[in-house]
Amino acid sequence: MSRSAPRQRSPVRSDSDDDTTVKEGHPISSLAGVEFALNVNQPGDQWLLCRERTIEPRDYALKSELQGQRIAIISCPTQEGGGAGSAPQQVVGVVRFGKSKKYSSKEEWEADCDMHKVGAEDSAAWGKAGRTKHGWTVRSVERLTAPLPLPAKTHHWKSFYRLLAQGGRRGSASGRWGDEDRQKFKPKEKPGDSSSSVSSDSDPDLIP
Repeated sequence: MSRSAPRQRSPVRSDSDDDTTVKEGHPISSLAGVEFALNVNQPGDQWLLCRERTIEPRDYALKSELQGQRIAIISCPTQEGGGAGSAPQQVVGVVRFGKSKKYSSKEEWEADCDMHKVGAEDSAAWGKAGRTKHGWTVRSVERLTAPLPLPAKTHHWKSFYRLLAQGGRRGSASGRWGDEDRQKFKPKEKPGDSSSSVSSDSDPDLIP
């Protein structure tokens, strides 16, 4: 009996930061396994999900502990888009960042314009805010099949939050947030506690 020729394996793609391709995962319906969340002003949230923004522009470097983590994207309505004050924040997907780099010159910053999507006339353009510019390489994105209401959370660092499981415990909200929660979840705001509240305002600590 003759043996068939061995099947050729597809080459394994590198996940290094030298590969600028953003990987798109399968649509997800819950935040299973996700521990952290990040505020992203509109329309930056959709630029990430559509893989149009391949470098996330910020005014600070990304901590090494958050690099490679699956991070929930909190969509923040903005006044420019007519959404602030009229729509609640929602979780729209999950992103994973690679390395963080600091821009040393205006020329270097503008050379990456097509990747970070910040134009010369934007409020976050080079030199306008007087802050140092950083870029976080986008490694992968996963879009939620439908937006999720904002889970209970506590502030972690800068525009990052740690998701809370039901009962207020720290840690991943993982399997607790999914399709059923879109209908039944109503966030409760404690007096004087802004960490678990739902805000409809944009985040001033980030670049749209």
